Amino acid sequence: MATVQFFIQSEKNPSQIYVRLRDGRTVDIKVKTPLFINPIDWSKIKKQPKNTKDAEGKALMTGLNDIKNKIVTKLNIAEPTLLITKSWLESVLYPPEVKPTIEKEYYLSTSFDAYYEEKKSNSDTKLSLLKKIKSVEALVRRFEV
Repeated sequence: MATVQFFIQSEKNPSQIYVRLRDGRTVDIKVKTPLFINPIDWSKIKKQPKNTKDAEGKALMTGLNDIKNKIVTKLNIAEPTLLITKSWLESVLYPPEVKPTIEKEYYLSTSFDAYYEEKKSNSDTKLSLLKKIKSVEALVRRFEV
């Protein structure tokens, strides 16, 4: 059975809160959380903020509980053969941002090539128009990326 505990290592104000994941004798990992607290307000015995009645204490406890729930949930759905490492715990706490990808065919800039070739093949097209098409295409490509 895995245990998740929180602690601070520094006496500086503000001090970053760490999470410690232990699972038997094989796993003992600690990672920094994105949360900070004044060391005076931290209970080393309870391993949580001393005052959980005020707004700041409630918000901090909510953040700590969210982190704990994330870790426990990921552990419960993990494969039994999964090797739990520091990088795994960091990926649970700080998941990589996934940018939505748009397929290339939906980019506006893909239609510029066909338009440019069409205008280039027309003998009445002036060179200045072709230059303007390329300039606008470059602006659109910068915007789309």
